[in-house]
Amino acid sequence: MKLHDQPLFELEMIVVRQALVKHGYKPEEVLAWNELASFHITSENFYQLIKEIDLSPFQGSDPDPIPEVTQEDVEFIFHDKYWPDETIGSLAVRLGSLVAYLKSLKDKDKSSAYVKYKEILENYKKSLG
Repeated sequence: MKLHDQPLFELEMIVVRQALVKHGYKPEEVLAWNELASFHITSENFYQLIKEIDLSPFQGSDPDPIPEVTQEDVEFIFHDKYWPDETIGSLAVRLGSLVAYLKSLKDKDKSSAYVKYKEILENYKKSLG
């Protein structure tokens, strides 16, 4: 991380912290190095936690609202780790990827690669019955 990343990380930590505060934790208890499991975050309720995180501070000047997070979005962005063993700080940092992905969804039909792979996916789903 670089110095200019610090305010963004702090913002990411605030929104994650606020989501955990809704579950009864005190803000001073939610530290970047704490594991999600210590807040009873499991594979079963991880998606629900992500949905509870307020992404509106990342809206910026974009007039289009950030789309609602779906389970498919969470699986795509967070698939590579067992998150209950990860830290609050790791989750906070990964929010940047989630926000960028959600914002990019509005331009998905302009991507020839996306359209091509989406067609392959839809054809395969149809073949399944």
